[in-house]
Amino acid sequence: MTPRVALAAAVLLLGSSPSPAALRYIAFGDSITVGVGDSTGVGYPKRLEKILEAALDDNVQVFKSAISGEETSEALSRINSALGGGGDGLLLMEGTNDVTRISEGGLSIETVLRNLDNLALTAQSRGVEPIHATVIPRPQNAFRDSDNIITEALIREIRELAYVRKRKLVDVFEALDPQSLEDVFKTYYVGAADRVGHPNQEGYQLIAETFADVLLEVDTTPPVVGTFFPGPLPVEVPPDFEFRVPIYEPTSASGIDQKRSSLLINGREVGETEGNRRKLDLVFQDPDTVGCRVVLGVRSQDRAELPNVMERVLGVYALTGRKVLPGDVDFDCRVDGFDLITFARGFGAELGEPRYQRRLDLNIDGVIDGDDLALLAKNFSRSSR
Repeated sequence: MTPRVALAAAVLLLGSSPSPAALRYIAFGDSITVGVGDSTGVGYPKRLEKILEAALDDNVQVFKSAISGEETSEALSRINSALGGGGDGLLLMEGTNDVTRISEGGLSIETVLRNLDNLALTAQSRGVEPIHATVIPRPQNAFRDSDNIITEALIREIRELAYVRKRKLVDVFEALDPQSLEDVFKTYYVGAADRVGHPNQEGYQLIAETFADVLLEVDTTPPVVGTFFPGPLPVEVPPDFEFRVPIYEPTSASGIDQKRSSLLINGREVGETEGNRRKLDLVFQDPDTVGCRVVLGVRSQDRAELPNVMERVLGVYALTGRKVLPGDVDFDCRVDGFDLITFARGFGAELGEPRYQRRLDLNIDGVIDGDDLALLAKNFSRSSR
């Protein structure tokens, strides 16, 4: 039974009116929860409060308990005081400042996860439901982790933590993910002067809406990726490597559509699925069909009435002992008509244009033109194995 249903039942039985605050949430975090960068000074908690009050037609309170620059270890020392007034939920969004420490070698992701779990366990011991939230992406000008390698590694582990502990998850990283949201840093972030990466007024509104969707059990988030193997870095792997990618759905969401979820190897749907509607492992291992290089991707959707769809590239890997010929743009170890058809789709495109693809620019000069076609023609019908 949700807090809303429980409250309504109590009112009917006792014949009394609701308390002044029907629901009470504690927004717990660092400068993102403080609202740094919001020109109105409101931040996400009060915006969330307004959304919930309008949706529920009742009084809701979202209290802010946040300290700029705080790390998860420091948060442990004040969690009990933050919970002193009780509440229906702890909105736990911490870890951004830990990423900086991790990048400097002074902290591990495992320690951060343990701290987040202990914060949540403390809330549970006080009768307050912990609701995990991922941290937000860092912009390209961030002074640490500008490529989001560490940030993404952390948020993938937060997704696993929420799944294992059966806690709700507010995936603000997914809501602001640069792979799925065009011009996210121009639209939702403060700008180049901010080297940390704080949202602007529009960004905080989007964060508030993302929290509200989870609290109101509205499914607007597609399945999200967990810690996958071999990982995001461009490493070399053997042809018989087992590619494994877990995907998750928050506990309040509709669940993963298993029949419409698969790995993508060089654009082809492959592999098998293992798991359930909340966590699904996508697995593929076949040395005879991986080709000469692997572009690993994933495609999935959920079971919402209007499905939320996710498709993205996760990594590109060289294969031990296999060579890619210039012109083998589909990486199947042979330059043939399929490569020519793929190449033709990008012919004439320049760097920065939507049709431009790095794999088609064979001489890497920023334009897909006749010089690249000549390289493909030179190797046409040749095989590298």
